[in-house]
Amino acid sequence: MYHDQVMIALKCIDASKIVNITAGLPFIRTSPGHHGTAFDIAGQNKASASAMIESIVYAAQHIKS
Repeated sequence: MYHDQVMIALKCIDASKIVNITAGLPFIRTSPGHHGTAFDIAGQNKASASAMIESIVYAAQHIKS
């Protein structure tokens, strides 16, 4: 499967909780799974930070000392 095929199913479940993880790196790399340009809502104070927050929290919880 390709990345975009999996994302369709995940976004139908709960797009605000998706965290994209890059495996195989010597450091933790996450990004929000729900993102886009949001040109249609730019400057209207409608954007949600929930996916970004999930991404940051996931990375923080998986840091190895």
